[in-house]
Amino acid sequence: HPSTKIFAPKLIKIKDFVENYFQNKEVDKETKIEINPLYTPDGIINAVWKIPSPKELICITFNGNLKIIVTGNTKILTNNGWIQSNELKLKDNIITPKLNFSDKYPPIWNYLPPHTQIKNYVNFMAKILNLIPDKRKFAKYIGINENRFYLSYRGKHTGKLRVSEFNKICFYLKINPLEYLPEQLEVTLSNGKWFNIPLYITPDFAYFLGLIAGDGCIVNTRQGFISFTNNDIPNEYSSLVNKLFKKQSRIVNGNDDRGTSIIIGGSILPSILYDMGIRKRMEGITIPNEIISNQTLLSNFLSGV
Repeated sequence: HPSTKIFAPKLIKIKDFVENYFQNKEVDKETKIEINPLYTPDGIINAVWKIPSPKELICITFNGNLKIIVTGNTKILTNNGWIQSNELKLKDNIITPKLNFSDKYPPIWNYLPPHTQIKNYVNFMAKILNLIPDKRKFAKYIGINENRFYLSYRGKHTGKLRVSEFNKICFYLKINPLEYLPEQLEVTLSNGKWFNIPLYITPDFAYFLGLIAGDGCIVNTRQGFISFTNNDIPNEYSSLVNKLFKKQSRIVNGNDDRGTSIIIGGSILPSILYDMGIRKRMEGITIPNEIISNQTLLSNFLSGV
């Protein structure tokens, strides 16, 4: 989907990445662009395409003013069967499907910046190493120092594992990292404070996002300083932080000029929230695409709002 976000090298929507790549110019043939792999519960995305723009587009307006734009030869299912969009008549009734919710929880993993460091990697890296019979040859092939495979990845060295490094190994092994990662990751940015992050967006995490989207804002991205206009929310938020991230937070009481705030410490969580659309100063409420596609997550997010 054009709104799906990919790392290239930062988190960006596919449509924005493609248009930036081609500088908003048209192409005369289908063009493939290789990207850093995006891992999902359903598979791996490692390339995107731009196709030539059609000469004619058809705009279809439904009851309620919902509009879709399609090519002239797109077939639309109606009460009279499949009809090309440029042959539709006002008397035709278009048959639309119900919203298709996914029963899978989307991973937070794809929102971790490439330079994120992982602390609790020894156990899952042991399983990965067992998949590599000739580690020296593999290390040379993918351009990683072979000592990393014999020492660092086994916990015998002080070096940490970066998200980009792990993604690269999984990509060349043609495996999905989500099948090997633990349910909780201990991560940091630029040797900062270690922070426990759940691997997936759970109902509790969706509710946590809803609280911020509805009544809060990220004031300080380095310290994880989040302010709320409703002074009753921080206490509820604080217990959620402890449950989700295994971390104690600090509440700063508000006054007439500012609301009550909570400090969670570390910059990794604000970075993830920002990429999900939870910004410093929000105009309206942004619901992340991953939450909209899951009925349980959407329900919990809206409960938080």
